[in-house]
Order: sequence, then C-alpha cells, then structure tokens
Amino acid sequence: LTDAFTELGEAFSAHTAQQVEVLFNFAGSSTLAPQLNNGAPANIFASADEAQMRVVIGGGRVEDGHPQVFAHNQLAIIVPASNPANIQSLEDLAQDNIGLVLAAKGVPVRTYTDQLLNNLPAAVAEKIYANIVSEELSVRHVVARVALNEADAGIVYQSDITADVENDVQVITLPAEINPIASYLIAPVVDSGQQDLANAFIQFVLSEEGQTILSRYGLLPHCEEACE
Repeated sequence: LTDAFTELGEAFSAHTAQQVEVLFNFAGSSTLAPQLNNGAPANIFASADEAQMRVVIGGGRVEDGHPQVFAHNQLAIIVPASNPANIQSLEDLAQDNIGLVLAAKGVPVRTYTDQLLNNLPAAVAEKIYANIVSEELSVRHVVARVALNEADAGIVYQSDITADVENDVQVITLPAEINPIASYLIAPVVDSGQQDLANAFIQFVLSEEGQTILSRYGLLPHCEEACE
C-alpha cells in the first residue's frame, strides 16, 4: 500500500482547504496492530486483513462496526527474471531443492497464502511448506528477496509487482478458482483527536477518485464483488 497511499495522501491534501499533511507508517499490519494497542498515536488504521483489524478492535483503539472494506487484492507467484528453477505453476513449488520465501505467520499475506495452499492435496502443501527458506516480516521483503535472486520463488500480492521490480521478476498467475480474495479494511482510531479529518480521508479513499488511484497500483475496487 506504500505507493498507493502516498499518492492518496497527496491528492487528499490537494483537495482540502486547510494545510493538511498526511503522515504514514507503512509497517506490516501485524506490526502496526500491537503498536496501536500499546498506545501508538494514530488517526486511521488500514489493515490488509480482518484479523489484524480485530486485534485493534479488541484493544479498544477502533470501534466494532466502523471498519470499511476499501479495496481487494489477490495473490501471485513471483520468481527471479531468469526463473532458475523453471517454476511454471503452484504445484512446482513442491519440487525438491526449491527455495521458497513467504511472509511470516501473522502477516496478512501469509494468512491468504495459507488459505491458498489449503486448496492443494495435503501432501503437496506439506512439500511446499518444507521448501520455505525464509519468512519475512512484510510482503515487500518477500518481493525484494526474489528480485535479488536470493530465492527461487515467493508468493505476494499482485499489487506488489510494481514498476521498480517488474524487470527483475517473472509472474506466475494462480488459478482464479483457488486464489483467495484479500479484503483491505480502514477505520478511524477512536482517540485520534482528528475525527473529522480522519473520516474525510476515509471517504476520499472510498470515492471514485480514491478508487481510481488504488486501481493504478493493482488493487481491485472495494465494490468488486458486489458490483459484478
């Protein structure tokens, strides 16, 4: 979300009558949620899955019923540009001598990855997990490891295959019928002290202009399922 939200912040600031500077912390959702519950100051929390939003709701920093889905995403396999292991499919990740990088457990993309692998025969999934050589704290670290040819493959969000790495990786598309839809949520923090601005920013993210910005970075609109 780094690039997309940076542009959203700039566009929102340009639309507001007062001088508004939007500041971001782009750590992973599983890192930010406990920080919020430990008292870190914030006006808005955006999460890549419901589980981490639930953590913050449980900590009293976000009110239940306030989070809204603002975008969707899906997964893809990435391999180095030269594809040294000749990976062509999800099942190929179960081959011997494959070095696989995934996000660490608790990171939202790993939750979706586990859902994906749960669709495979148990023996195949077990071999894939056995090939993990590194578990990263964010999906961007997964992308970086593969782009630097430090692993044979990784599983990331489609939106993370950005212009700065697209020449360094190949993308292996996953079958639509087993590719989980990731839902991203956003909510105001209850004690932010800037409720009006927080709500205005959220409405901007959900607006046609905000959704257009998100789509430029590979994210799917929040109404994708309902609008079909």
